[in-house]
Amino acid sequence: MRTLRIIGLAVALAVLGTVPVSAGNGGKVGLHGGVEWGYSMTGYEWYHYNYLGMDGQRRNPVYGLHTIGWNAGVSVYGELCLWDRFALRAAGGYAGIYTERMGWTAAARGSWFFRGYKADTPLVFVEGAKVFLPSLEGQKGRFARVGGGYRLALAGWFRLDLLLSVQYTEDHPDRYYDRYQQGYVVSPELRRSDVGYATLNLGFALNF
Repeated sequence: MRTLRIIGLAVALAVLGTVPVSAGNGGKVGLHGGVEWGYSMTGYEWYHYNYLGMDGQRRNPVYGLHTIGWNAGVSVYGELCLWDRFALRAAGGYAGIYTERMGWTAAARGSWFFRGYKADTPLVFVEGAKVFLPSLEGQKGRFARVGGGYRLALAGWFRLDLLLSVQYTEDHPDRYYDRYQQGYVVSPELRRSDVGYATLNLGFALNF
């Protein structure tokens, strides 16, 4: 329910569009919304599991490897523009994490626009999010993202953002395939389940 409330708030902010409000410092605060799509390529994965094997022995595999995996995601957001160059965003969406791993996301982002929010301009941003993944234990993931891009001012109120970022995602799968046992290990035998992914993201957003 908490996730749905966050997503609902982001949708409501996006529907409101642009609403100028007087700011206490004499400037203007703009409330905007938008939709963002993205594609990600995983380049590195690491994992750490700890579990009790069928033979009664404790196992603790830790491994890192270079790998390739593709995913996509979409989110809607509401964004508060401050001082014409800095904006704070709340977003909710749905995204792929890795193979057969999809989850709801609730994110917050801070962005800086070098030539102003509504202009053709380079931009940079930092973002953090919770990822609510399907799990037997109701476990949650999270990610941090840093990136930049370029904003194109289109006709009317619309702007198009072209984005490139790097991201680190932490996941907690609810099962682990043990190739020695030729089967899956699940709770309560699975005592630790930590997985991390490093990804390169390409995205675009329609802002209004």
